[in-house]
Amino acid sequence: MPGCRKLSTKNSDRLIGILLVLPILVWLLSIFCYPILDTFRLSFFNQRLLGSPANYVGFDLYKKLLFADEEFWVACKNIGIFTFFIVFFQALIGLMVAVILNKNFFGRNFLRTWIILPCVIPYSVIAVIGR
Repeated sequence: MPGCRKLSTKNSDRLIGILLVLPILVWLLSIFCYPILDTFRLSFFNQRLLGSPANYVGFDLYKKLLFADEEFWVACKNIGIFTFFIVFFQALIGLMVAVILNKNFFGRNFLRTWIILPCVIPYSVIAVIGR
């Protein structure tokens, strides 16, 4: 036909792949993005859980939180410190265990098995049940 191009096999496969994945992507985006966007929209209203209707306050709650509430900044500092130390010590402990388990000693394979077992068992159970 004049004016119509035939898609190459590579482009045709790519198009089919995109069309097959598109519905699940739309669904996942709606499941994950809608609550975030709705929460952001609701943050511009001041509403009690029961009783009075919501009244629009705009950025007043953000101004109050960021500039007038000292407890917010104390909480941010505490969360930052907590996160830093948790990540640091978990990485340190994980590295120490990895170095220890990489050395040759009696029972090394037994310990490796017992450490990895909690990660493997759920998938093994699912595989046996789904058979």
